[in-house]
Amino acid sequence: MLLMRITLIILLLAVAGLLSACPGSVAMPLPAGSGQGDYIGQFLDDTGTLVLGSFEMEIADSGAMEGDGQLNGRDMKLVGFFDGSRLEGWVSDDLTGRTGQFDGAPEGNNMLGSYELEGPAGERLEGFWDANPDN
Repeated sequence: MLLMRITLIILLLAVAGLLSACPGSVAMPLPAGSGQGDYIGQFLDDTGTLVLGSFEMEIADSGAMEGDGQLNGRDMKLVGFFDGSRLEGWVSDDLTGRTGQFDGAPEGNNMLGSYELEGPAGERLEGFWDANPDN
């Protein structure tokens, strides 16, 4: 579990480093009010109606995103990067280490997106998520 978390964090930092090394780009923190902060969210099924779990995530001033939650009773870890308009990341099952996509975008003060990963029996778990600021 710890090894998977460390691997995902290293991967996130490597991607951020590569992006900041692109010619003409400068790594800068997000402008104030651009979506950074703490969020409380829920995982929904692929119809967007049935709640399958919940999570908490934090978007730092640098754009780095990290969170924890549960999906179908399994502990999940969220890691990603938010550039002010788009969140790209990964969701991973703490027990099995299976990892999938987690992406989204701001909608007003909230964040909305989708997720997809392989379930414990090889089936695809996919659906939507939404998160509200934790004021």
